[in-house]
Amino acid sequence: MIVVRSEPRLEVLMVQRSNSGMFANALVFPGGMLEQEDSAASWEHLLSHSEPLDPKARSLRISAIREVWEETGILLCDEDETCPPTTPSNEAGAFKALVQSQGLTLDLDAVTPFSNWITPPGAPKRYDTHFFLVHFAGSHRGISDGVETTHLTWQCPHDLLARHEREDIDLLLPTLGNLQLLVRSDTVEGAITDARNRTITPVIPVTEMRDGVPYVAVPAGTPFGNVAMTAARMTKPRKVFK
Repeated sequence: MIVVRSEPRLEVLMVQRSNSGMFANALVFPGGMLEQEDSAASWEHLLSHSEPLDPKARSLRISAIREVWEETGILLCDEDETCPPTTPSNEAGAFKALVQSQGLTLDLDAVTPFSNWITPPGAPKRYDTHFFLVHFAGSHRGISDGVETTHLTWQCPHDLLARHEREDIDLLLPTLGNLQLLVRSDTVEGAITDARNRTITPVIPVTEMRDGVPYVAVPAGTPFGNVAMTAARMTKPRKVFK
């Protein structure tokens, strides 16, 4: 989930993954896997949305909101409700129980599809990742869960891209591409409008040679432009964010 706020400039919420696993130390947007409970019919009375959503679209939005809470403690409920700071938990059923106990509603209209990235064929493990954009107007800065993530920060997208260019930090290719889209807007409202006006088509990166150097790049014809990264940089150990 790409969580943005105005402070007063546009800032985006980032978390750093723990130092183990495929995405060790990666600085990413909070998110994770779709769980079976995200598709439960019993969610319906806890949701608000102005237009019908197919089951997959509904489940993906619930999952994105849940993952933000599990990793940061930030609860993205309806803007007319008061969402109290809470302690995150990844125990099965904990998120739904919290929403029910607080009498809250998840506003699925506020969760805007942003992009869809699919791992190229031949990779050891493939992901079909849906990114969403949401505005967080609350005062809670969030907290790292200390398990899946070790650090949490709000950053200006321009600053993140500049640090990646200097190799102070190492972003994943989808994170890099999504930030490149995000910086086209100076405001939260502009970013949301741009996303809502954009047709979301799956992006499958390709490997290509540039002056004898292998790169992983976004194919031509996507909104992301010339987003690419050397294959060597994608596989080297990532720096810890400071």
